[in-house]
Amino acid sequence: MSIVELSLKLFFDEEIKFRSFSGYVAQGLMYRLIQEANRELSAIYHDSSTIKPFATSALEIESSSGKKVVYKRVPSESTGFLKFTFLGKKIPELLFSVIKDGLDSVWMENKRVKVLEVFVNFIGFDEILSESRAVNKFKIHFKTPTFFRLPISSCCPDCPEYRKYLEIGRNRKICPFMIRRPRGLYVPLPMPTLMISNLIRVWNKFSPNPLDRKWLIDWVDGGGVILAGFPSGIKTVKVFKSENEFNIGFIGTVNYNVTDQLFDERKVKVLDALLRFAEYSNVGGGRTAGFGVVEYKPKYGD
Repeated sequence: MSIVELSLKLFFDEEIKFRSFSGYVAQGLMYRLIQEANRELSAIYHDSSTIKPFATSALEIESSSGKKVVYKRVPSESTGFLKFTFLGKKIPELLFSVIKDGLDSVWMENKRVKVLEVFVNFIGFDEILSESRAVNKFKIHFKTPTFFRLPISSCCPDCPEYRKYLEIGRNRKICPFMIRRPRGLYVPLPMPTLMISNLIRVWNKFSPNPLDRKWLIDWVDGGGVILAGFPSGIKTVKVFKSENEFNIGFIGTVNYNVTDQLFDERKVKVLDALLRFAEYSNVGGGRTAGFGVVEYKPKYGD
């Protein structure tokens, strides 16, 4: 099974001001393209609570200092870039039926945006695994806001409320914290265990080569991978989906080390594969809305 990347190069004749973060705009465009191909499938993926088989980038535009992530505004006469990554089989086939006759333009905020070029790239899960190497330190540039979810059941195992919840049973009483945070706690921090756990979950959902989650996470959680700092700093960013709905995530470059005493060649090669996969899948929450777009910069010891 292949991962399919569909990249669009766009040209904006006039200024556009988005009402929400450009990642949400990209997500909406993705659903419209799927709907053109298959309305029923679009509804299923839009409403599904399972891991969705695609990820989107936020919109980026060319600037004097390189590509720049767009949050709310695109200046006139700008060249922009969007990327959609597909991890399942059905959607790429449907989209190819939409673009095979030429995709000349797309609509954003009721304005027509020219499509200059369309690029398609394929990479296999097995290819990512076979080309992995023994990484001993790495940097991750979190290009767009990133956040993780900590399952509420993992929050405080010794909490008396949670222990009572386990003793009485789920059908008889629900922990009050679970009621308040049914999807878990939001963590806008670059925690290694949460990042790798999230990547394994997405990988195992779509890859024909599933990974042993416990085998790797126990190693990471036990100190196999540690934060080594963020010399240029990280910062949190609040981005809006609507006037009253927003998410908070962090951006910046973070350094990580593999602990020498816990170095395991098999594990670090799987780690390398997952982090390369992250450049396609995004990491954390909001993957389909341009959150968690990363650039992986490894340093190998071989």
